[in-house]
Amino acid sequence: MPRTRRRSLYHALVALIATAAASAQAPTWVQRQAVMPPGTCGGKVAYFAPHGQTMLVTGTGCHQSWTWDGVAWMQRTLPVPASFNAFQLCYDSLRGKVVGVFGDQSTGLQTWEWDGFNWFLFGVGGPPARHSSALAFDQARGVTLLFGGSNGNSYGYADLWAWNGQTWTQIANGGPTPRWGSAMVFDEQKQTVMLFGGEGPNAGQSISLGDTWEWNGTYWQNHFGLAGPPARRYHSMAYDSHRHRTVLYGGSVSLGALTDMWEWNGSAWTQLQPIANPGDSVAGLAYDSSRGVMVTWKGSQSPSQTWEYLAGPGVPATFATYGAGCAGPNGVPQLDSIGGSVPRVGTSLQLLLSNLPPSPVNVPFGLIGLDATSWNGVPLPADLTPAGFTGCQAWLAPLASVGLSNQAGTATWAVPIPVNAFYLGADLYFQGAVLQPGWNPAGIILSNAGHGVIGNP
Repeated sequence: MPRTRRRSLYHALVALIATAAASAQAPTWVQRQAVMPPGTCGGKVAYFAPHGQTMLVTGTGCHQSWTWDGVAWMQRTLPVPASFNAFQLCYDSLRGKVVGVFGDQSTGLQTWEWDGFNWFLFGVGGPPARHSSALAFDQARGVTLLFGGSNGNSYGYADLWAWNGQTWTQIANGGPTPRWGSAMVFDEQKQTVMLFGGEGPNAGQSISLGDTWEWNGTYWQNHFGLAGPPARRYHSMAYDSHRHRTVLYGGSVSLGALTDMWEWNGSAWTQLQPIANPGDSVAGLAYDSSRGVMVTWKGSQSPSQTWEYLAGPGVPATFATYGAGCAGPNGVPQLDSIGGSVPRVGTSLQLLLSNLPPSPVNVPFGLIGLDATSWNGVPLPADLTPAGFTGCQAWLAPLASVGLSNQAGTATWAVPIPVNAFYLGADLYFQGAVLQPGWNPAGIILSNAGHGVIGNP
């Protein structure tokens, strides 16, 4: 599998290789374990690229702002009065702001922006008051687009409005039929805004819609007769900028909630079959481009839940030992995984060093690297006897070391593997070492080595 980029993996300790190779898809949802924002309320998410964080705003009953960096949630300042329950968010990538349209037909609309630290009120009014509009940033035209919505009386709007950071301007009416509860995203590859589905009026009632539209900055184009997701409303969509796919998840129909998942490649829909899913009532989707994952939050229960979706290559996680260590007073230190542990994203690889000298002064540590072929131009394995490590060999090119605790001759080593699609297929190499003053000129002995390949959960 070709390796094309490097990313930070072992937090601040090491830089690890990443892969952008495409292979058979094995989409996976992973529930993250972290201190969560309070549940029993709805919310919306949007990705804030300058900080590499997902912004979450929760609704009435919780009404808070939070950011998620892939490891932990942090509470931010309150954006608006708690009485505003209806709102939509999107990220303006040109101005580096999260745009939020808050309010409904009973309160009127307010336009707010998040600059990474605070929310600011930028405008009141603009489009006629409504709820359940679709909102997306049109990067090609440099404006935030708002389409449709409802006045609360089974009346749907079909107008399109643009926000330039100062004012709203109506730019179109017609194209998609009147509707609410639809979703829009910007397709970076085609430079168009794609809209799917929603709920629209039909003979005094309402009906779920399953049509696909694109806005090119001048007019709407309907993809008539296109096979794709069943009709629905209040679904979630986000654009995967690395794979150039629009991902659609869930929604609802009159008979209940949906939890299916689809991808749009710009011309056709494909249904996905992910491993697990977050269920219904999620707070939209946000694509974290720094980690290659979709993020959603589910606040309809307490405690709330955070889920992340990896669409990356289906890679089996593996771990195997190789090479040999050098003898110390207790024999040769041995490195192996615990209980068949393998490096899967979102988990920790569990390693064990054994046959260590048992004294606390014999401090063990682990070496981690990306390369097992050469070290500073020297082919591996490399004989370390000339450097004072008598009879020892280097089996990897170390990038960092991690201090461990000697527990009567053994040491455990947990290597966290973050949820990051770019790490799938990455090679990791490990070797153990332990201080043994006076045993050889270097005062250190080494274990055998281990090779892991990061795989799907």
